Amino acid sequence: MLRIGALTDVGRMRSVNEDAVSLTDLVTGWSASGGNIQDSRRTRAAVVGVYDGTGSAGPEASASHHAARIFCERMAAPPAPASGAELSQRLQETTHAAHDAVYEVSARSRVGSGTTATIAAIAGAEVAIVHVGDSRGYLFSGGALRQVTRDDTLVRELIEAGHLTPAEAATFPHRNVVTRVLGFTGRLDSLPITSLSLRPGDVLLLCTDGIWGMVDDAAIAAILAAQPDPAAACRALIEAANDAGGPDNASAVVSVYDQE
Repeated sequence: MLRIGALTDVGRMRSVNEDAVSLTDLVTGWSASGGNIQDSRRTRAAVVGVYDGTGSAGPEASASHHAARIFCERMAAPPAPASGAELSQRLQETTHAAHDAVYEVSARSRVGSGTTATIAAIAGAEVAIVHVGDSRGYLFSGGALRQVTRDDTLVRELIEAGHLTPAEAATFPHRNVVTRVLGFTGRLDSLPITSLSLRPGDVLLLCTDGIWGMVDDAAIAAILAAQPDPAAACRALIEAANDAGGPDNASAVVSVYDQE
């Protein structure tokens, strides 16, 4: 059984929230995208996501909200995927559909918008994650926190190429450059699917850089350990980001896998 919480917050220095979250219950077909889901939900299978977008022309009009709506609509559409392979395939297809939809809106408005997207399809203990941009997925298991997505950023590429150390990256002037997002260009290359198996008590966290950029791994782990309720954990993560200055929108989805 899964318990899921999803929250997003404008932060302390922005006037518009261009982040979004999404949750689709694959058992009942219920879904919600964009804003907060105040109470934790229980289900056996779900698709959850966080998005950090640009190009807002008003409330819930940014690229992130467009992408979140596409994921909810497409992942909840019948027929329900009958296997893990079918679920992963629909996740890939929906990611490309979201990319095309955001690109079309961007082309019409001539704003040049795009969005990150970190999406997890969870069926029982099995997880499939598709990821674009610098939002992140983490697994908290056995008291240890581990990042399970790779940042699509210039900093990550330079570190892996040996041109930059992690210490230098903290003050690198172009550390916020993202190398891939949904909707910014006309084509999106095929995306790898990250597969995980959860154990009872494991926590899957998806969050935008408004959280991980302000709250270090040790503090994230401490919050997840102290807050067994997913919605409460989301609130605590956002509060920690805001207490650290809150310069950006902040969003989190916390999914806890319980013993059947």
